[in-house]
Amino acid sequence: MISVIIPSTPIEKIITGNYKTGNRYVKILRRLGINSHLSFDYEFEQSINKTKSAILLHAKKNYKTAIICQKRLIPYALVLTGTDIYSDLTKKNSSSYEKCIKSILGAKAIVVLQPDAKKKLLDIIPNLRIKIHVIFQSTNISEQSKIKNNGREVSILMVGNIRREKDTLLGINGFIEVYSACNGVNGYQIELTHIGLGLVNDYTKIVKKHGESNRNVSFLGFKDNSEVHRIMSVSDLLLNPSTVEGGCLVIKEAIDLNLPILASDIACHKEMLGSKYPGLFIAKNCNSLSKKLKTFILDHKVRKLWKKSLLDSPLAFYKEKDEAKLLAELAKSIL
Repeated sequence: MISVIIPSTPIEKIITGNYKTGNRYVKILRRLGINSHLSFDYEFEQSINKTKSAILLHAKKNYKTAIICQKRLIPYALVLTGTDIYSDLTKKNSSSYEKCIKSILGAKAIVVLQPDAKKKLLDIIPNLRIKIHVIFQSTNISEQSKIKNNGREVSILMVGNIRREKDTLLGINGFIEVYSACNGVNGYQIELTHIGLGLVNDYTKIVKKHGESNRNVSFLGFKDNSEVHRIMSVSDLLLNPSTVEGGCLVIKEAIDLNLPILASDIACHKEMLGSKYPGLFIAKNCNSLSKKLKTFILDHKVRKLWKKSLLDSPLAFYKEKDEAKLLAELAKSIL
């Protein structure tokens, strides 16, 4: 059996990006005829005697699980997150760096979610001898839904748990700045909806304090996948200001739903949307975000261009069967 292990969170069994990825991996592997099981890190030892190999998500957070696998001679593939690659592995001589390195060097295979992550990893560990698999995430969205035409009502959506790495506060502040300039002008009515929980209390309080100062900003908290997809399908724009890799899945979901995207110009977004995608703004720059958002709201031609440009995305025609093929190759390498 392949055990797919995801890290635990301060809030017990919360739905995170790691959970969604791990759950999808298990479903795909089972459809491929490979016995697999999803568990949190603290549950791993309960099924360890049945585990022939493992897929671990997150190098630092699954460090203890990686060490257990190494001691038990259980081969494992390690899925590196954006936090691993673009944050923890850049802090040489830190505890986080050391944990990531030990998890990586003990793995039989490495998985990254987009090509720039592989390049970055090899910059950090130039002589890495372990095979690196680039496996984009897929969705089970079978058809591109039509986005409603709101006319002068513009619905903006942010999806993802509230975290500093996702720069949720920048998205909120950028919206509020544009709201002041655009709402009511020529009849335009704009709103921002956020879906996701707050994982870091102090940061969440700051974000919500800023957001709740504007009556057109709403926080819906956790919603299941079907409800998230429904809300996305009736929104006009996905706003993703993330400063690291976070957001790979929701970006792919927006592409498949034909929902225009305003995203930071980090490497992950460029890999997924294409470096020439017109809806990219300068990461961590509120002024850049606001200018792009204002143009999208006021100019219908810009809206059509961003939507049409999604078809030029490298992932426009990437499907679950493509991910399944890559996961089958990965499973073969650790079984």
